Amino acid sequence: MEFVIDGKNMLDRRSAHEEIARALRFPDYYGHNLDALFDLLSTFEGKVVIKNAASALNAMGAYALSIFKTFMDAQEENRHFTITFE
Repeated sequence: MEFVIDGKNMLDRRSAHEEIARALRFPDYYGHNLDALFDLLSTFEGKVVIKNAASALNAMGAYALSIFKTFMDAQEENRHFTITFE
């Protein structure tokens, strides 16, 4: 299954984690931080596409890079999960 995250909706930390939780259908207990993101991605199944990744980078800078790195790290740990950036 493919899940799409829109970087245009990632304006700050709060909105970024809200967009991720919405797009990936995370449970209500999702902690809205990088550790919680990695934990859920480590068992996630499916393909994730982050479209408009440049918009997230422009809005959040280093924190967007941290989010993207968390996705890539989780992909290395979980063979049932892939991430692509557009």
